[in-house]
Amino acid sequence: MNPLVIIGVVGYIAIEWFAASLLARLIGWGGVALVMMILFIIGVAVCRRAGFSALRATQPVYIDGVLVTTPAGSDTSTAVKAMGDAGLRFVSGVAIATPGLVTSACGFLMLIPAVRRGVALIGVRQFRRRAEAAGIVLDEQFRPTTFHDGSVPGTVQHPRDPGEPSAAIEGVIVDD
Repeated sequence: MNPLVIIGVVGYIAIEWFAASLLARLIGWGGVALVMMILFIIGVAVCRRAGFSALRATQPVYIDGVLVTTPAGSDTSTAVKAMGDAGLRFVSGVAIATPGLVTSACGFLMLIPAVRRGVALIGVRQFRRRAEAAGIVLDEQFRPTTFHDGSVPGTVQHPRDPGEPSAAIEGVIVDD
């Protein structure tokens, strides 16, 4: 195992223990246990709410049987952003529910919309950087446009010769 990982894990445990010890001096270890239980309940509630929010972002809205729009807007990128935001809120709920005062504090910071946008921006940059390192060029919607060998995904259709007549489609036209 990488020594930096071991140092990071040991450092994390030491910081959490130090924070719990400081709080225990103020309210006692029973109070710390109570705070941890309350933080767990809050974290689970945040996760549950974020999950329902992500579900709403994917469901279309019907009025009298007619498809109106998705709750996050008619644009799919808006729905994807809403799902990504809900995913980050879910991660913050997991951080709050995880035992540890520092981890819970980081989870509460992630509930602030500006912090969530910053974390999402960092994640998008990392994703794009790793995709481009693998030779995949992405457009604004994160769809691959070209690969490292110069190929383009999808089927390529060549236009017909303008002098060539198109084939007739046979069938019956039915009025409803």
